[in-house]
Amino acid sequence: MNLGLTPLLNRIAADPEQSFILVSVIQTLGSTYRKPGSMMLLDQAGQMFGLVSGGCLEADLQAQAQPVWETGEPCIVTYDLREDDDTLWGLGLGCQGLVRLLLERVDAGNAFGGLGLIKPYWLAGRHCLLIKVIEAGETLPLARHWLLEEADQQTLPIASEQLQTIQKTTELSLAEANLLAISVQPAPRLLICGAGPDVAPLVKLANACDWRVTVYDHRPAYALEAHFPGAEQVICEPAEALVTHTGIDFDAAVVMSHHLPSDAKYVQQLGASKVAYIGLLGPVARREQLLAETGFIGDARFYGPAGLDIGADLPETIALSILAEAHTVLNSGDGGFLSGSE
Repeated sequence: MNLGLTPLLNRIAADPEQSFILVSVIQTLGSTYRKPGSMMLLDQAGQMFGLVSGGCLEADLQAQAQPVWETGEPCIVTYDLREDDDTLWGLGLGCQGLVRLLLERVDAGNAFGGLGLIKPYWLAGRHCLLIKVIEAGETLPLARHWLLEEADQQTLPIASEQLQTIQKTTELSLAEANLLAISVQPAPRLLICGAGPDVAPLVKLANACDWRVTVYDHRPAYALEAHFPGAEQVICEPAEALVTHTGIDFDAAVVMSHHLPSDAKYVQQLGASKVAYIGLLGPVARREQLLAETGFIGDARFYGPAGLDIGADLPETIALSILAEAHTVLNSGDGGFLSGSE
């Protein structure tokens, strides 16, 4: 699960001396917008960074956060909309689910509720596991947290007896603790081979979805940072030097330079990498030619024409189609309709 931590981490980095309210989803039942482990940050001006619902709970959470600001004591807030009781909440959510949230005042002294511990791993593209203590007995303070350098692929409650190795390093009794383990998966990394005008919408959309993007092109007139403000890197080097300058340590890649000889060089290097999704722009015949020339016929990681069939006909909708396909592959989805599913 991509937690979308970039706006939270950026807000803290912009004002590291300040306190914030960290809101964490700790339990859900039924239909909910976000799942356990999702987080949102409130600053002292009342601004919100991230979401823990579709925008329905956030206004009420401002009021719920006031005692936490004043006392510094964490609290747990529960919204139970399974009966859609508007007379109780007056929120009109219609989500028909239950959400429990932990609100805690955080600052540099407590590593911003664990966000400070996550940041080095997030930036390095490494998985980690954030353990939060939700409720505890007298021997364990409320809302303690620590980090493991390994992560399961799920966010789930953990029984304290499964964490005895942690007790040795934290010197805390875990017997009465109610813990939540948040699997922090780094933001997906996307490599775009090509820097033509049709690349800008893909960079913009990927950036909005909290992907980390590198743009690579051999043409100095195209590979300009000003054209791609959302990209982490814009690299101008020969096509055959792709692996040298990027290491090709990416989750997904899209080949879209519209220059067949260069694309063949990109495909040759990408095919030898561990990139899970490789999108190829252009018709089937072009894909087959590229894969035949490079010896990757039958490699299921290559998708071409890149993108899901959504009727895309503009650079922006083509970008949407491509990113949706890459997201589907990386998350083992099927790209089908949600309508009619249980």
